[in-house]
Amino acid sequence: NDDKNPDNVSVGYTIRYSRNPVIGDKFSSRHGQKGVLSVLWPQVDMPFTESGITPDLIINPHAFPSRMTMGMLIESMAAKSGSLRGEFKTVETFQKYENDDIVDHFGKELLKNGYNYYGNELMYSGIYGTPLKVDIFLGVVYYQRLRHMVSDKSQARATGPIDILTHQPVKGRKKGGGIRFGEMERDSMLAHGAAYCLNDRLFRSSDYSEGFVCQNCGSILSCYVNRAIMKTQSFVPTADDEAKDESTDKEIHMNEKVIC
Repeated sequence: NDDKNPDNVSVGYTIRYSRNPVIGDKFSSRHGQKGVLSVLWPQVDMPFTESGITPDLIINPHAFPSRMTMGMLIESMAAKSGSLRGEFKTVETFQKYENDDIVDHFGKELLKNGYNYYGNELMYSGIYGTPLKVDIFLGVVYYQRLRHMVSDKSQARATGPIDILTHQPVKGRKKGGGIRFGEMERDSMLAHGAAYCLNDRLFRSSDYSEGFVCQNCGSILSCYVNRAIMKTQSFVPTADDEAKDESTDKEIHMNEKVIC
């Protein structure tokens, strides 16, 4: 017990502050259709309908075949129909509406209010003012902002600590570590023919190291053997057997007690 606080009273507090969305912040609908903000468009450049409505969010259509969130499309039609009729819509699993499927039911309601059966609308370019060549699916969907934000996850590194075993940058943002350059990033570099950039990412800026190499067998000598060797050095990448064989062109004087 503390003399100044005999009852061990502790106080917890939470600080709340607002952030405007920036590129890279994460959003998601209630159906798991998650994604990040890629472009911030001015309101005047957004496409608009004949009634002057501009969308708050434009979704990449490639998101639906991958995550298969069909409920989000149904929610969009249901919310659009409900907003036109001033009603709340309740949709349960496998529910039928007057012997119609859910899509057909809401499609007929949209038709009664003068809209397209599937919720598509003609939109105009916000930049040129000309009609877009295809109809756009437009609806109302509840979206939520997730706690994954760029301001909390931004990371950069020039030089910093390296792993003693692999000689590569350590992992973790708190440790000042590097960002992983994985197999898919490597394949992208190979596809573009960026050989020098690939060499920089995977060698020069990763596990480049200096060491003593035996001229006879090409093996890397250990630290206690280095004391018996002159100051002639060779440069080799860690865990690269081909480079070990190519880096034995320098003369290394060894003591008779050194055994490879």
